[in-house]
Amino acid sequence: MPRQPVWLNQVHGNRVIEVISPSIHDESLTADGATTRQKGVVLGVLTADCLPILLSSADGKRIASVHAGWRGIVSDVLEVAVSMFNANEGILAWIGPGIGACHFEVGPEFKDWFPSVFFHPGHRPGHDYLDLMGVAEARLRAAGVSQVVQANLCTVCSVDRFFSYRKEGDTGRMVTAIWRQ
Repeated sequence: MPRQPVWLNQVHGNRVIEVISPSIHDESLTADGATTRQKGVVLGVLTADCLPILLSSADGKRIASVHAGWRGIVSDVLEVAVSMFNANEGILAWIGPGIGACHFEVGPEFKDWFPSVFFHPGHRPGHDYLDLMGVAEARLRAAGVSQVVQANLCTVCSVDRFFSYRKEGDTGRMVTAIWRQ
């Protein structure tokens, strides 16, 4: 069966869609995540500093891809994606390259949305660096993900390998994909 891609236009929220047919190809779909049990469906996410997160049940029968920027994380996109799995499936997650705690400098309003343990002092007064990868891992684990693996790669530090909107401005996007054979 040929692989059919499903590309999502991000909405910066918590919408996660279920793909039930390998023949769906609707570029107007708007969501921050997708999940499927169908073989031959490629779930892809485009990023350039936000975190691409791939999920799978331990038996590989359900997969998901999630676009996890700070807005989506605040809007519970990770928890919504995890809730689409059976709790007894043993969920695995991979957090791909994204902006690291070394470069994600944020304003004081972020302290209202994220636990203080994920901040360290920034260079500008009133600003801090946020460990978005750490936040994502903590929230995935709290939602019931049994194993989380991080790429631990900062897109800003590695613009020779990845696109970084924060560093380059108008730039390309990386695709991260998962599928069932």
